[in-house]
Amino acid sequence: MLSLFQRAFKDERQTKALIGLSLEQFNDLSEPFGENLEKSRNCSKNEQKRAPGGGRKHTLSLLEKLFFILYYLKTYPPYDVLATDFDVDRSTVCRWVQDFLPVLEKTLEQENVLPKRETGTIDEFIENFPEVNELYIDGTERPTQRPSDYALQKEFFSGKKKKHTNKNLVLSSVFREILVLSKTQPGKNHDYALFKELNPQIPSYVVNWVDLGFQGIKKDFPSLEVHKHLIKSREAVN
Repeated sequence: MLSLFQRAFKDERQTKALIGLSLEQFNDLSEPFGENLEKSRNCSKNEQKRAPGGGRKHTLSLLEKLFFILYYLKTYPPYDVLATDFDVDRSTVCRWVQDFLPVLEKTLEQENVLPKRETGTIDEFIENFPEVNELYIDGTERPTQRPSDYALQKEFFSGKKKKHTNKNLVLSSVFREILVLSKTQPGKNHDYALFKELNPQIPSYVVNWVDLGFQGIKKDFPSLEVHKHLIKSREAVN
């Protein structure tokens, strides 16, 4: 039986569905990712207290490590599901995520493909996104492991999705480029509450498209040019 890694690259559509990248983009990213992974290992070796050669070994090739962390970020399965997908135990996938995620973030930063996360002033927004005159503002949710603590269960339970989730607010361009990404919050938080907390400094000439979950935005932000769209209509266009 072929592994998930082997099956993922059978066709372009499936590859993008599983990791969010084309095969060409994946291969381009593998070299800098490998270099940063090696640097990370060297730093860990300098700081380790155990004898050289001690500790657990990774069982994945470089390409499999990159695939693993991209697959995790694209699909966000619970650790138990991830362990089944990669035929290892839950503690192993937890360790892999902790090891590979900072390396991937550093690599994407070096490649200048990370989204712009903060716009403290309107001048900064104009400087970062001079060509943008339309924004799509929406929340995105991913399933997460159900917390064992009852209070946390309530915090992470999304009434919209009827499951426990993590949530982010995304500001994207008409070309679906992510321009601003909020900090991850429990699924209970409302999209509009995340927008108010983020408080992005958006120029008045930018048209902002939002769904019905942003009731009150025109009242609270009178300087913004706001238009509402129905999610079903947008999906039909796509």
